[in-house]
Amino acid sequence: MRTEGREGRGNWKTRPARTKLGNEMEIPAFELSAVSKDYKVWRRLRATSRPAVRDFTLRVPRGIIFGLLGLNGAGKTTVMKLLSGILRPDRGTVTVLGHAAAEPAARARVGFLPEFPYLPLQLKARELLGLYGRLAGLSGRHLDNEVGRVMALTGADDARPDPLRFLSKGQLQRVAMAQVFLGRPEVIFIDEPMSGLDPRGVSEMRSLVIDLRNRGVTVFLSSHQVTEVERVCDRVGIMSAGRLVREGTVGELLALAGEHTYRVTALERGREGRWAVEDAVLDEAALAGRLDEVRRGGGRVLRITAQHGTLEEVMLGLVAGGGGARGA
Repeated sequence: MRTEGREGRGNWKTRPARTKLGNEMEIPAFELSAVSKDYKVWRRLRATSRPAVRDFTLRVPRGIIFGLLGLNGAGKTTVMKLLSGILRPDRGTVTVLGHAAAEPAARARVGFLPEFPYLPLQLKARELLGLYGRLAGLSGRHLDNEVGRVMALTGADDARPDPLRFLSKGQLQRVAMAQVFLGRPEVIFIDEPMSGLDPRGVSEMRSLVIDLRNRGVTVFLSSHQVTEVERVCDRVGIMSAGRLVREGTVGELLALAGEHTYRVTALERGREGRWAVEDAVLDEAALAGRLDEVRRGGGRVLRITAQHGTLEEVMLGLVAGGGGARGA
């Protein structure tokens, strides 16, 4: 949920922290250095360690959207809880905006939405956001204005003025998302932001995340919706068995996909002498021959479209193959 603190209440566009001279902007949004985290599992009164994150190293600059992908149990949620300061690493260091993730100086400038937000369902949306706003140090007219702003920003003001227990899953997700933006955080961690949203809600959430990036906010999101990660993220990391196996831009990761194909659309004369538009999907080896065939027959190539693999294929291939080197 929204982390506590009184700092970071300026406008996203004019926040003083973004205009300071010196090397502050060179400090990454967040960084994990050789981080490991184990969970204790009790069985028959005996505790054993279960590794969740292993030797995880990642440095993300400010002002981008970073996506983390992986299968269930890969360790994505643990990484997010380490970054938000909810968990502490057993080994390694975790910093956010140059401070240890658990320090108030970092937590005051961070917003966090877990995959399963636990909200007091007896409250109404505006009451809940007012409570969280006061915990974040807001009060009076500024608190009222801020609550109204975040509700309009996320569409939570469309929810019925009823206690949260009467709202749909999508409406609850909007309210939970609204509390993330209280206090105008500089870094936002979101676990499964599209969960429970209908197609229109997904589109609106996508636009919201992109708008945050355009305002200079760093967004870290973890999602099972690989196509959405591919559409909105600037850089993507892929986890497997607690380790970061690959990280790079979306284009760099897509370049790791399997065989590329090409769709050739051409205007050709058929056997009966009639002109018709024909489509053919070919691999690279057959592409040149197809183009020569069209030209020899007096036809014309209308369009050549490269068809690459998907980010989902890349992720599944890396997980199955062990990932290889970390860089893309």
